[in-house]
Amino acid sequence: MIELRTLRRVELLEFINSDEFKTAAVIPITKQRAISQRNNPRCEETDVLLILVYSETTLVGYAGMLPDKIFSAEGREEKFAWLSGLWVSEKARGQGLGVQLIKKALECYDQKLLSADYVPFTKKLYDRSEGFLKEPYERKGIRLYVKADFTNLLQPKHSIFSNIKFLLKPMDGLFNIFLNTTSFFSNYKLGPDQMKIIETKDWAIAINSFPSVDNSFKRNAIELKWMLEFPWIKSDAEAKRAAKQYHFSSYADQFDNKIVQILDSTNHATATLFFTIRNQNLKLTYLFHQENWNMIIQIINHLLIKWNIKSFTCFHAVLSKKLAEAKTPAFLKRTLTRKYMIGKALSHIVKENDFDLQDGDGDCGFT
Repeated sequence: MIELRTLRRVELLEFINSDEFKTAAVIPITKQRAISQRNNPRCEETDVLLILVYSETTLVGYAGMLPDKIFSAEGREEKFAWLSGLWVSEKARGQGLGVQLIKKALECYDQKLLSADYVPFTKKLYDRSEGFLKEPYERKGIRLYVKADFTNLLQPKHSIFSNIKFLLKPMDGLFNIFLNTTSFFSNYKLGPDQMKIIETKDWAIAINSFPSVDNSFKRNAIELKWMLEFPWIKSDAEAKRAAKQYHFSSYADQFDNKIVQILDSTNHATATLFFTIRNQNLKLTYLFHQENWNMIIQIINHLLIKWNIKSFTCFHAVLSKKLAEAKTPAFLKRTLTRKYMIGKALSHIVKENDFDLQDGDGDCGFT
């Protein structure tokens, strides 16, 4: 017998402290993600955050939702949720449980869902739910490969690379000696007469000059503070243990939020950049600026070297194009495409706003 169970915000804390959660072989959410969800400023007590599927008493599937708001060109507010973390046990696949989970999520949020979790297999599930537009919304981005990391990049591609991993590390080391030498002579350091940069953990100071994000989601200072203080990835022992029970991102050897402000000669902030670093891989989540693209690229180049970054990912539409043409420390540049599934009930807003978003919007900003 298949049973679907929903968990609202008001019930989530009780669930993660229950015996069921503590003894489960598979968990549908980690404690850090649950705590983050509990603190979401856009989440109400009755919002559904998890849908669980049981076969008899065994958990065989789940779907997570991240409540949010989107705004029309006229400022009209729409409550919706990001579908975040859809999983069905291998033993229970082929029974339509994935479609049931998506349909239930659509029902919980009046058919208003978005998802950045696009892969060809899940696309079939979205289509069968009949709640999403057939064609996904696409955003182009770029990834800069700054350091060689064959050890981690090639092993998942084919088993042959696992068998020769003892050769990959020395290859990384030799190639990176060459890249470091090249970067040294390319001089990506900032001179004393150039723009000053400040690395800060003080979110209030950092966004003081840019009090809100002017796009479809209109993030304010309170919401940015929440995202910085309650990430879904942690590096402690508890997160490492939970990663063995949870099928989505929850642990990294290194994970940190970085805020960088660029100041002019009068100490006025001309740009603020929000980054996440995960195992030396850098991602730009938010950019507030006054359109001095050359200066922003110069700062990013400087940080890639200073922070010893392996790769840098950016989905900012204009900046991605500028980086593709600019001189950078990268030995390889790769164009990326991120696809979003759009609930039919939100299609009017997406169309009129041209779906203006930054990479921190949705669950992407937490991982």
